[in-house]
Amino acid sequence: MKQIIIIAVSILAFLNCNKNTDQVSLANDLGNVPTIDSAYIASKTKYFTIKDYQFEGEATNAIKQMINESQFIVLGESHGSNETSILTAAMIPLVKKAGFDNFAVEVGPYSAKKLMELSKPADNTVKNMHDFYTNYYFKELDDSHIPFFHGVEDAKFLQAVAKNDIELWGLDQEYYSSIIYQADELLKLAKDKSNFEAIQKMKNEADKVIRKLYTEDEASDDGIDLFKMMLEDEKIKTFFSQFNEKDIVATELIKDIKISWDIYTRWRQGSHEDRISYMRENFMRNYNAKTKSGKTPKVLCKFGRLHTPQIISGGCYDVGHLTNELATENGTVCSNISLLNRYQTFSGSMKDNLKGSVYYKRIKAIMVQGKMDEWTFIDLKSIRSDLKNGKAKLPKNGNYHDLRSLIEGFDYQIILPLDKNVEPNYAS
Repeated sequence: MKQIIIIAVSILAFLNCNKNTDQVSLANDLGNVPTIDSAYIASKTKYFTIKDYQFEGEATNAIKQMINESQFIVLGESHGSNETSILTAAMIPLVKKAGFDNFAVEVGPYSAKKLMELSKPADNTVKNMHDFYTNYYFKELDDSHIPFFHGVEDAKFLQAVAKNDIELWGLDQEYYSSIIYQADELLKLAKDKSNFEAIQKMKNEADKVIRKLYTEDEASDDGIDLFKMMLEDEKIKTFFSQFNEKDIVATELIKDIKISWDIYTRWRQGSHEDRISYMRENFMRNYNAKTKSGKTPKVLCKFGRLHTPQIISGGCYDVGHLTNELATENGTVCSNISLLNRYQTFSGSMKDNLKGSVYYKRIKAIMVQGKMDEWTFIDLKSIRSDLKNGKAKLPKNGNYHDLRSLIEGFDYQIILPLDKNVEPNYAS
C-alpha cells in the first residue's frame, strides 16, 4: 500500500511538472508571436499597376484568384475617386469572365435603369453621360442628379459594364435631387395620353415648386422640411395623380420617389436604419429574381466604404454584411475590399493623408505600405487567420480598435496610388 501511494505521488508530481513546463512553453510561444506592425503587414503586401485598364505586377494573380473564387465582391470606396473608377473599369472584364452578370451600385432602382439606357450603344456612353449631366445641371445645387457617375472615368467604367453585358442593380433610394430629371421621365411616359398638353402644364408648375424648394433648402442654414413639403405640395400631387395603375413604369417610379423622400425625411431626423433596410430589400429583390432561373447569381458591389464591411457598420448590418450572410448560406465566398487613398492631389498640390487623417494614423501600419506610383494589395484575410490561429497578435495601444475593425471587416485592403477627384463629365 505504501508503495502504491509513493507511485501515485510521483505520477502527480511528474504531471504537475509537465503542466508547469507546458505553461512556460506556451508563455514563451505567445511572447514570440509577432505583433501586427508595419513590418508584419509588409509580409502580407503585394503591389500592382494598371496600364490601359489591364492589371500588371506581382499582385495580379492574387486579384484574379480572389475574383474567380468569389460569388460576391464588395468594393468599399471613397466617393469621387478617379483611381477607383480606373480600378473598377479594369476589373469588369475579369469579373465577367468569372461569371459575374450583376453589378449592385449606390443609386436608386430607376436611376440604375437610366444609366443602362445612357450606356447604349456602349461606345457612346461618355458622350451620352456628358449630355445628360449638362442638360440637368442645376446651378443652385451644383450637384449631379444621379450620384457617383458624373466623372469621365465613371462613364468609362459604365461603358465597360455595358460592353460586357452586365446588369446594374440600383439599391439605394432615388438621390436627393433625382426628381429634377425624373419629372421629365414621367412626362415622357405620358406622351400617349389624350390630355398630354395639360399634363405638360402640370409638370411645368410642379417643376417651379420643386426648384423653388431646393433653392430655399440650399440657402437656409438649417434647411427646410424639403421632402415633406414636396410630398404634400398640391401642384406636385396633381402632376403625380395623372398616372394610374395602368401606367406601370410611371407608378413604380412615383412610388420610388415617395419612398425616397420619406427616407430622406427620416434621415434628417437621425434615422440611418431606414435607408439600409431599403438597400437590403432591393438587393434581395434582385437576387431572388435571379435565383429563380436556377443559376446562383454572382454580384459585384460598389458602395461607399461605410456600407461594405462584413461586420456591423454605422450601427447597421449593411450590404457588406448581407452578402457575407448569403455566401455563408451558399457555401461560397464573399470578398470585402476596403479602398483607401493615401496620396491625393487637391488644387494642384499633393497631400499625404497619413499626415492629416486621425483614422489613417490609427491604421498607420497599413497605410505606410501605400505608394504614389503603385497600387497596394494587402491580404487582410490572411492576417485575420493568423490572429485566429495565434500566429499574430494585435497591439494593445490606442491603435487597437480601428486596426481590429479593419481586419475583421474586410478581406483585402487596396491602397490607391496618387489619386484625384474625377474630372467632371458635364458643362456647368
